[in-house]
Amino acid sequence: MGRPLAILRELNKEVRYKYARDFFWKDARDGRKVYDGSQIFVGPKSSAYLVFAENRKVRLNEETLLRLSQVEQNPTLIALQINDGGLNLKSGKGEMDPLVLNLDDGKFKIVSKDAYDIYVRKLDKKLSLSVAAGHLTLQNVTGKTEVAAGSSIVLESSATPEGGNSVTQIVATDVGAVTFNLLAPYDGEIIREQSQPQFFKWEVSDATSVHLQYSPEPDFAKDLVDIDVSSQQFFPIPLNTMKGDVFWRLIAYKDGTAVFSKSSFFKVGRVEDIRVVTSAPAYVRKGVWKIQTTIENDDAKSKYDFQVSTTESFTTLHDAFLGLAPFSSLLDSPGNFYVRARKNFGNGLFSPWSQPSKVVIRESLQAPKIDLGDRTEDKVGNVITELKWNPVPAAAQYTIQSSNSAGFHAISSQKTITTTETAVQHNSARKVYYRVIAVSEEGEHSEPSNIVVSEGSTVLQSQEQKRIALENSTSQPETVPTPASALTSSDEQSQLLLLPLDGSVFYTSDSIRFEWDPFFKNATVEMSQVSNFSQDVIKIRADKQNFTKINPLKRMGRYYWRIAFEQTFGKVAYSKTMSFTVSPALSTQIEKLSLKFVERGKWNLSLQIKGAKPEENFIMQASVDPTFAKVDHEIDGPVKNMISLAKSGIYHVRARRAKGAAADWSNVMTQFVRPPLTAPSLDKPNETLAGADVARLQMKWSDVKFAAQYIVELNNTDTFGSVLRSYKVPENTYSLLHSQRDASYIRVLAQSAEGELSPPSNIVKVKGLLAGPTIEKYEIAYANLDSKDSVDQLHILWTHRKNAAKYVVEVSRSEKFEKAQRFETKNIEFFAPVKDIGWYYFRVTPISTMTDFFFSPTTVFAIEFKKVESLQLATAEEPANGAKFAYNNGQYTVVFKWGQTLGAGWYDFEIAQNPEFKESKLIKVEARQYRLPAQLKNGTWYYRLRGRNPNQASPWSPTKTFTLQN
Repeated sequence: MGRPLAILRELNKEVRYKYARDFFWKDARDGRKVYDGSQIFVGPKSSAYLVFAENRKVRLNEETLLRLSQVEQNPTLIALQINDGGLNLKSGKGEMDPLVLNLDDGKFKIVSKDAYDIYVRKLDKKLSLSVAAGHLTLQNVTGKTEVAAGSSIVLESSATPEGGNSVTQIVATDVGAVTFNLLAPYDGEIIREQSQPQFFKWEVSDATSVHLQYSPEPDFAKDLVDIDVSSQQFFPIPLNTMKGDVFWRLIAYKDGTAVFSKSSFFKVGRVEDIRVVTSAPAYVRKGVWKIQTTIENDDAKSKYDFQVSTTESFTTLHDAFLGLAPFSSLLDSPGNFYVRARKNFGNGLFSPWSQPSKVVIRESLQAPKIDLGDRTEDKVGNVITELKWNPVPAAAQYTIQSSNSAGFHAISSQKTITTTETAVQHNSARKVYYRVIAVSEEGEHSEPSNIVVSEGSTVLQSQEQKRIALENSTSQPETVPTPASALTSSDEQSQLLLLPLDGSVFYTSDSIRFEWDPFFKNATVEMSQVSNFSQDVIKIRADKQNFTKINPLKRMGRYYWRIAFEQTFGKVAYSKTMSFTVSPALSTQIEKLSLKFVERGKWNLSLQIKGAKPEENFIMQASVDPTFAKVDHEIDGPVKNMISLAKSGIYHVRARRAKGAAADWSNVMTQFVRPPLTAPSLDKPNETLAGADVARLQMKWSDVKFAAQYIVELNNTDTFGSVLRSYKVPENTYSLLHSQRDASYIRVLAQSAEGELSPPSNIVKVKGLLAGPTIEKYEIAYANLDSKDSVDQLHILWTHRKNAAKYVVEVSRSEKFEKAQRFETKNIEFFAPVKDIGWYYFRVTPISTMTDFFFSPTTVFAIEFKKVESLQLATAEEPANGAKFAYNNGQYTVVFKWGQTLGAGWYDFEIAQNPEFKESKLIKVEARQYRLPAQLKNGTWYYRLRGRNPNQASPWSPTKTFTLQN
């Protein structure tokens, strides 16, 4: 049987073969070899592959009958004869031996230097050959011999006489081009499954039917799907059945012959579910909490849509953000919050929403309610009072404060406990006021509780009364006015005595300043070392002032002072009595502390020491421990040297002289060093269009503690290398007006009173303003009388606006644009027909395909349309009506002249040999005279004229005559 020509592979259903010497057909099996003269039959809904040397494959279609044979006993040159059906022939890369196709009694060769993919089908006595890929050269064929991808031909044999014999020729005829436009998906696009269906989209011209094919293989050899999409321009993509690369193409059938488009491919991306991780709520301020949401296994490059809602259905949103993770949100109400996110791939493509993460925000701390318990007092005057209060939910500890005044203007003592009951102690003859504040683990403080009063010590009160009685018995009391009833209570009066504070301590080197409320009229300060002011009373009259100052007191001890004032005319009353103590002067006394800002987190503290000499050395200490058990900072030097502080907190400061016998420590003063400013958290601003050329940003950001003002920065890039504009704002809200043409970026910095700048806030992108274009020209373009289809039109011309993809032109008959007509155009010139006379109003709005812009119209323009009036009548001046001229064998001389018509660009001069001007001659004359051309017929001629411009014409002048006579 010779050498095998091919092997049968991938048999599907009914496939039979018959060798040259066989009489009966046999069922084929996979791997069956076929030889010279073999025939193969493929039944209905069946298929098979013939595999040749050099990795060439032939796919046999259903209902195909094929014969294989060697050409000239050459096993490398194989001829295929299709008796019925069709096949698909694919070759590998590189130049290969040609194949021969038989058509009736003719043969032709297929030659290619590279891989190709062709489809051959028997149509009656013709063969159709379609090339899906590659470039073929056909030998032994007349007509079209070069066939490229996307081309199709029909081959038929014809017999022509030659030398008395009939010679068979194969003629190849081009089927004709079919125009394909594969619109979507575009080549290389990545498509992910989403809620809205996605489509194959295309345009095809000049085809009777169209099929869509797609396959995971670039040669469409496996898992091929073929769909008839005739009369359609789109088809849904079944993404749920696809994965990886998908190749697709169109096949158009023209007169039964297939024409292939180029192939395109896209990638099917699987969208992975994402998981959000939400931090525990962080306390910001009362009623406000901050959460931070991250994405598990985030690549730090992807963008996400974040949403926060009080409902699991997310029907109403509390907060939202588009950008990189993490996402921070402020929650300002108690209850359940839900956070979810989805990945934003761009082009409107998103991953599914993540499972919501639940966050619970508790109620703000409530004020405790104190109950006053038992009160006991010992023999030496210590008063012990029991306090109880209700537990406060979420409170981790409680702070008990005491004060000598009900207003708690000064705190006498403070302690923190974790229980809801305690015993407090004092040894004062006066009343002591107590209150409780609940404190949470996050640092939230509740409102103060109700105030309870512990009465003063009866023992101490009795001792005070005995001392006063003793003082009264040892001295002759002065006659003093009996204090009048005060206009206010004693507590309120004590608040009216401003300086010195009750119980203050002064040194013998200190001046003392007295200050009081203007409530006291014609005040006199009275001082005495006796509480009832019965002896040694010092009186300082202040006249109309509410303050006075005295020199240092050398006599040490306790002093009592009060204000004597005129309650009614001629009647003196007294304020409540207060006291201060004068102590021996310290060898070293700090008068003042000054804190100077250096840079973020760094401060310099300087001391002002009374009587210090410029070069005198001091040991100066600063400690956060009031006992100075641990000294944080110490310097030895003159007072011009400063203590450098780098941590926040309350520092206790003292000093002493470095040399000398009097080297005792000074008084202790405290200085609070605030922490560095934190970065503001900028909310997404509310962007609105505020005018034709102005956009408004309603901005809000988180309060920054210790900030004196804020700086809002606007820039055209998100790097803020150089700031385009900045605005100083006193509060944490600001309404910013801008006219930025491109999308911009904003951020906020906090600034302290000392000039410290906080780290910048998060950066937010804001829309640019795509303002209305500049109108270069607008006019009424009147109809051209010489054009039949010309009409009166509104004509507008403008300058192209960058980023505009198209323009919307609105035209109305009223300024309010009621019933306005809207037109869209991609041009910068616009025409609209106008009919009714009157005013026309219009405006032009640019439209962009990008979402980074506001679209602002131009201002409203108006133009009036009036009907064009006729030009003035043209009047012929020469020759006279009825004038006669010698014909002179056609060489006559006749000159016409007429008067000027205002507005005329030229004149229509019409002559004819009849008064109806039938078969007349119309001559365009741009001057006001015209010389009659030679060779007109002799006889009587009629003429008339009119003024003209493109849009207007005057009435015809009265008809006149002249005669050319022999």
